[in-house]
Amino acid sequence: LKKRGVENISEIYVDVARGALPLQKVVRDLLPEGVYQTRLEESQTGALTSLLNRFRPRSESPVLITGEDGVLVSYARCCAPLPGELVVGFITRGRGITVHRNTCKQLKELDADRRIPVQWAGGATTRHSGEIHIYCDDRPGMLANISKICEQNHVNIQRASATGINEGSLAVCTLAVEVRDVNELSRLIRHIQQIKGVDSVERTLG
Repeated sequence: LKKRGVENISEIYVDVARGALPLQKVVRDLLPEGVYQTRLEESQTGALTSLLNRFRPRSESPVLITGEDGVLVSYARCCAPLPGELVVGFITRGRGITVHRNTCKQLKELDADRRIPVQWAGGATTRHSGEIHIYCDDRPGMLANISKICEQNHVNIQRASATGINEGSLAVCTLAVEVRDVNELSRLIRHIQQIKGVDSVERTLG
């Protein structure tokens, strides 16, 4: 009370109830120095351990990724994994399982104790985002031709952009698309490469 400059504990209660005084600050002031941070870290560690135990069964059987099973799953932007590729799960606090390609360079730098086996569930219909760069002639109608190939392959375009390079004679088109798996993306890349004026197509990672 002296630290807050008030005489009645009721004033503290009112400030906490109104949100003017965070409860964490009150707890930190009441506990001896260093105790609050230690207990906070212990709480976070306990929550992470609980999460690890939930997703790491004794049998070490892989967690099936369906996109519809209620498991909190996100896909690493550094390697953009797609169904059909070998993957590894990494348990992250607050985000559940982050899925990486097993060849991901960033995965090698992460804590090995928080990795778990995962695999794509067969028959899953969830679509995933993939991104490609298309290096081509900078001429009218090129983006329209690319869009037509996507339509013929039943691939939805989420985002498209084009930037001129090499003093305007060439361009790089970036497409973010929705695909079922890595085979569908590979097939789309092959078909785009057959367009007249397209020099090369590569998948974007990270």
